[in-house]
Amino acid sequence: GSNKVFLGGCLSTFMETLPPIDGEVLYVGDHIFADVMVPKKQHGWRNLLLLPELKNELSCWEQVKYLYYKVLTLGYIKAETYRGLDISCKTPPDIKVLKNEMKRTVTMIDEVYNKNFGSLFRSGLRPSFFAMQVQRMY
Repeated sequence: GSNKVFLGGCLSTFMETLPPIDGEVLYVGDHIFADVMVPKKQHGWRNLLLLPELKNELSCWEQVKYLYYKVLTLGYIKAETYRGLDISCKTPPDIKVLKNEMKRTVTMIDEVYNKNFGSLFRSGLRPSFFAMQVQRMY
């Protein structure tokens, strides 16, 4: 078959205007559900998600990755503080300073990203719902 490129519109318009498609299709779009999930699940097509926000996310990450690793280190220290304690321990360790530093550092990370929504790919230290959806698709 011949290679063709169709530009503009949406999936439903694309499907209505074309005869049945044999062979491989690369569907490109900027909406994770309409342009990525539906063509992949319903038609088995390959897809490409355009994500203009990624440039800013990567720029922000470069600014804060040392803080992210700091929070991971603080989490490791917290875990090590509790390691070896058993049920006979009557007084839990005082980790208020450690927890406050972790919160302060996470806040510093969040302030670098979008002021209203934060990171596109992270919610606190966990992947955002959007990040999980992107991971599932690829």
